[in-house]
Amino acid sequence: MSITELADIALLTQRTLQRRFAKVLGLNPNQYLQRFRVQKMCDLLESTSKPFDWIAYQVGYEDTTACRKVFNKCMGLTPSEFRKRF
Repeated sequence: MSITELADIALLTQRTLQRRFAKVLGLNPNQYLQRFRVQKMCDLLESTSKPFDWIAYQVGYEDTTACRKVFNKCMGLTPSEFRKRF
């Protein structure tokens, strides 16, 4: 779901939705979604032996290279390093 779709559902402009979202959560909607996806990836890396490409697709990434970069930036580890720790 896009920010535009969320704003339409909430009957707000995109900018108003972003401001209110940030005021309540301290993150913009994209940052929140990114953190949510990374947390879900962590859960799947810990609980399954599925390949990272499959996990990336399950959480909404089509570009696994971009997904790996986001994961590494947020977690400070590569997905394989994270999986080895758990």
